[in-house]
Amino acid sequence: MLRDLLTLRIVRTTWPYPALELVRPDGRGWLICPLTLDLTTRDQED
Repeated sequence: MLRDLLTLRIVRTTWPYPALELVRPDGRGWLICPLTLDLTTRDQED
């Protein structure tokens, strides 16, 4: 139900990194989480 009303999208911001935005069907949205994690350089255990 709620999934039909709200969507998530990645948006560009004035910050040096993008953010995750929660968006209503009318196009209005709320920035909910800046995306600052670099998942390509995870520590690996030997």
